[in-house]
Amino acid sequence: NQVMTRAIDFSGPDLKIERAKQHITELEAVFDRHLAANHDSVKARGSASRPKLTVIGSDLPRHTPTILGDALHNLRAALDHAYCILIEANGSTIHDRSFFPIIRDVAHLQSQRGSLDGHKKLGHAPSDRVIASIFDVIQPYPGGNGADLVKLHVLDVADKHMVLLPSEQHTEVTRLDLPGGSRISGITLVGPPGVSAIAIEGDYRPEDARENNVIFKICFGRGQPYEGEPIVPTLHTLLEKVRSTLQTLKSA
Repeated sequence: NQVMTRAIDFSGPDLKIERAKQHITELEAVFDRHLAANHDSVKARGSASRPKLTVIGSDLPRHTPTILGDALHNLRAALDHAYCILIEANGSTIHDRSFFPIIRDVAHLQSQRGSLDGHKKLGHAPSDRVIASIFDVIQPYPGGNGADLVKLHVLDVADKHMVLLPSEQHTEVTRLDLPGGSRISGITLVGPPGVSAIAIEGDYRPEDARENNVIFKICFGRGQPYEGEPIVPTLHTLLEKVRSTLQTLKSA
C-alpha cells in the first residue's frame, strides 16, 4: 500500500457539515411556522351565522427550496472535499475527476473501481486503504451501506438542474368532525404546499375542533429519492451518514 505523506486535516469538510446543519435548522424553522399556521387553520372560524373552516393554511416562503438545496449541496461537497484531501495526503494530485465516487448502478461497481485504479497509476488517487474502505466498508452504491449517499448525490444533481426541488404536503386526517355529525378519518391528502386540499364552509362550531386530529408533513416530491418521506428528519439522517462516512475515511 502507498504511504501517506501529508497530515490529514478534515476541518474543511467538517465546516461543510456545520453549514449544512445551519441550513437544516433554518429549514426546520420555516416548516415549523408553516405547520403551525396549518394547525391553526383547522380551528373553526367565522360567526355563528356563517362559520368557515379551511384546513390547509399558508404557503411556504419562496426561498424554501433553495435552503433545502444548500443543505444537500454542503453535505455532498463535504464528501468531495474529504476525498481531495485524502488524494493530497497520499502525495498525489487533484484533477478534474477528483470527487468522492458514487456508483448509481451497482452493475458498474467493478468498472468504477477499475477507473480509480487508472487514476492511481496517473498519480490522482488516495491510498489503497482509502479506496478499499470506500468500496468495501462505505459502499456508496444501491443496496450497500452507503445507499443513502447515492440518494444524496441524486438530490444534489437534481437541485442543480431544476429551479425548485419538488416537495409535497401530506395531510393525514385521523379525525375531522364535520357539520351535521359527519366525520373524515383515516385518509391522507397529498398536494403541493399551500394548496388547499380541504375547504369546508357551513355550520361548524368552534368547540368541535377540540377532538380533531390532523397531521401535516412536508415531504420529498414524487420521482425523487425518499419520495413521500418527511424532509427535515431525512436531512438529519443524511447529515449523520455523511459525518460517519468522514470518520470512516479519516481512520482508513
